[in-house]
Amino acid sequence: MAADGSVCCTTSVAIGQRAFSNYNGIGLHVCYSPQAPSPAAVAALRPTAPQLQPPPMLAVILDTSMSQECLQAAQTALTQALSQLNPQTRLLLLLADQAVSIVDLKTTKPQCWVLHGVGAPQQQGTASILPQIVRVADIRATPLAHCEPFLGATLAALRHHPQQQSMQQHLRTTAAAVDIALFLLTASMAAWDVQHRQQQQALDQQMLQLTPMHNARVMLLTGLPSSSTRSAPTAAALLQQFEQQQAQQLQQMFRAVGSKASSLDIPLDVITGSLAAPAAVLLQEAVNMSYGRLLHQPGLQPPLAFNIATIAQLRFGWEGVLDFQVPEGVRVVQVSGPVSPSSKLPDAAAASGREYPVFLLGQGGSAAAAAAAVATPAAAATAGASPTAAAGAPHSSLLPPPGPPRAPAAAAAAAAHGSGPMAWSPAASAVPVVGSGSRFVAVLELSQDWQPGDSFEVQVVCEWTAADGRRLRQICSHTVSISDRLGPYLQGLDVPAVVLLMAQRLVAAAAAAAVPVTNGLRFAAAPKPRALEEGRLAIGMALAHVAQRMGHAHVSRRGWFGSQQVWQLPDDLIPLALSLYQLQRSPLLDPAALEPDPSDLALQQQQQQQQQVVSIRFNNKNSSSNSSSSSTSALMYGSWRLLVQQFIQTSPSAALRMVAPWLYVYDASSGQFEVLPPLNLALEPDALAVLDCGHELLIYVGEVLEALVEGVAPVKEPQQQQQQLKEGASSIESAADTAAAAANGGRPAARDMAVAAAPAVSCAHQLMRGRVPVPAVRLIEDEAGMGALMQRLVPLHEDPVALQLLLLPHLRDLSPAQHGYLLDWHKHWAAAAAAAAAAAAQQGGGVGAGGGGGRAAGGARMVQGEGVSGQLSFGQWYSSFGVVLRSPGGMLEGSPAVE
Repeated sequence: MAADGSVCCTTSVAIGQRAFSNYNGIGLHVCYSPQAPSPAAVAALRPTAPQLQPPPMLAVILDTSMSQECLQAAQTALTQALSQLNPQTRLLLLLADQAVSIVDLKTTKPQCWVLHGVGAPQQQGTASILPQIVRVADIRATPLAHCEPFLGATLAALRHHPQQQSMQQHLRTTAAAVDIALFLLTASMAAWDVQHRQQQQALDQQMLQLTPMHNARVMLLTGLPSSSTRSAPTAAALLQQFEQQQAQQLQQMFRAVGSKASSLDIPLDVITGSLAAPAAVLLQEAVNMSYGRLLHQPGLQPPLAFNIATIAQLRFGWEGVLDFQVPEGVRVVQVSGPVSPSSKLPDAAAASGREYPVFLLGQGGSAAAAAAAVATPAAAATAGASPTAAAGAPHSSLLPPPGPPRAPAAAAAAAAHGSGPMAWSPAASAVPVVGSGSRFVAVLELSQDWQPGDSFEVQVVCEWTAADGRRLRQICSHTVSISDRLGPYLQGLDVPAVVLLMAQRLVAAAAAAAVPVTNGLRFAAAPKPRALEEGRLAIGMALAHVAQRMGHAHVSRRGWFGSQQVWQLPDDLIPLALSLYQLQRSPLLDPAALEPDPSDLALQQQQQQQQQVVSIRFNNKNSSSNSSSSSTSALMYGSWRLLVQQFIQTSPSAALRMVAPWLYVYDASSGQFEVLPPLNLALEPDALAVLDCGHELLIYVGEVLEALVEGVAPVKEPQQQQQQLKEGASSIESAADTAAAAANGGRPAARDMAVAAAPAVSCAHQLMRGRVPVPAVRLIEDEAGMGALMQRLVPLHEDPVALQLLLLPHLRDLSPAQHGYLLDWHKHWAAAAAAAAAAAAQQGGGVGAGGGGGRAAGGARMVQGEGVSGQLSFGQWYSSFGVVLRSPGGMLEGSPAVE
């Protein structure tokens, strides 16, 4: 699956006895991610007047009750984001603290209108707009060119006033600020329509019949109020403060705001600097209702400016329709994604006079151009190869090789779809918001018998209205082959797509079972640990089911009670097993693997100190321990909630990396980064590498890390010091660095980290392009960062040497001394990471320890002996589910032999 592919299909279809696609554990899925046509292609269709396209409008609500550090970070990010926005964007700035304030940026001297007393709910449960709103009715969104000189001075003049107010009043003020922002955006859009009504009527007389679409968004920047540090700040503690009726009133108020934003077709985005911010939890339902984004940016630090600009420019389509068209004998079972099944589809008869330009797999042009583009390399390849892979995009050992280009068999069908209305299939769904980074998945099923050698085509048709009013249509095609043998089926399997779609199903099921409902609000308290343990168990059972349906049975010699039957996993599915192993260890199913926000940790320590004072006063230590543990778990699970939501909403490429990170290692001979399997033995001590985890990018600079962390890494023996781990692996170091390392007791000299990490930083910036949200780039400089890096890699050093050589063949080039030092180096860092995790769990009241224990207890037939980090190794994990791998020396089942 390519990083920028529009459509991918999991597999071809095999109708054999065990590999029938409906029951083989993988199934037939189609994943689609809409892509905006290039501006040049859109402009070439028909020249239009620039006045017809409304300018984008953005209303930014700044929660000025945040701490001074978060407020300053938000001010800096807003100033930097101005240069990255569309120059035609018009801006509104609102402040929410004791009351709602509106900054008028259209004058040379910006004025701030304060609406006193905003926040009292109406009788119907909606947030109110008091009569003072009439005083600011003439305020409109200001173009960036007019407000940019004054916005910086306005933001710099903001100061935090540590005034006490009730949390309930603050939440009402926040809801009122969103309501007022919707009112002002609606007024600004209506003013633009009135101003350009004559030009629009003139073009309507030319039979263009274009209705411009307004692109408006509301973005709230919030964080932890400083006043709430003296009270319970977490979501669970917040709901415990309020009674059932008060919590329901708050929920109805924010739900009414989300309903209003959805009816006005204005997405609501929330960027929170702390997981303890109560507005972030209560606004989550409103964000989902309006098809917005909820993002956790710790401390509102970088890359906040990039995320503001990226989220503000996500949308490129309105009134969308998504249809998965399949032939007879295939039916669409389910469609998941940001769709609205209850919405009415556009009437074909009413749109009979419109034109429908076609963009085939992102290619812009008319219907004739689209029909000619079917045979281009951008078209989908056979056997599940992704479009970009067919065009020659780089691929790793975990990606299937590109297939041959498809013949232009669908040219006539594409031309038929190119103009005029079309009849939608029963699987068609309305898509209110069409934007970059969204993901739609259709589950297909064979409903009749097919013969070997047959093939059918699955077409994904996405239609939307552009900002200038034109109706655009994107058609993506994929050919599915029918085979009665397992070999061609596995060769046509898009393993990354299988990993993504299986992970989406498993994570969604685990999250639905784990998230409770507190006072009518979901995601308000810690999830059920047992449900997450069952989710990790379901991952191993899914791998066992795939092995039983498509593998070969063998007899195992292990056990004192006779032999047991095990299943050999096909070699083509080894990357699937590795990815599923990483999934059950990832933060998506293990909240304990997440690193908490530093600001939340400081708040947690302050709360524990307060609870200790209370316990001393009342001589009740047990209640203090339980309260601090509850606070810790709420903060930890809050980060997990947002990570799961980001995984469900993000693009296919970023979501795949969240499941199975990609490792990029610098090759000094070629000057390029090589993609290697995410195995820890692929990372050498002196390497320069980037680990792409989807939501963050970890940069490892081995030549200076050991010098920064003195006395942590093991020191090489004199004979090992003269040998290289691999040919060319130490070419980054110069002769001067080698001499300095010898004089420094075996550790390399500490060079400037910025200079040494420059190639990796450049690679990370290329990887983060187009991501929504923009991932954070983290430079590993201490033991904690090294532990986070090792946690996301497969601990291959705990497995037998035969399994290591099977997964990393280049380890055969190492001498026994080099291989031994590499194993000792990784064992040392694994032990250090396990000790740090145990200390953190003990300090946090034992919350993190439960997650590790759940991981170790996941297997159906658990093997004895755990790794250094207290988790099962890869070989122990798949062996516990009755799965074995094949190597040149025999079967690999952990350590025992298999007949």
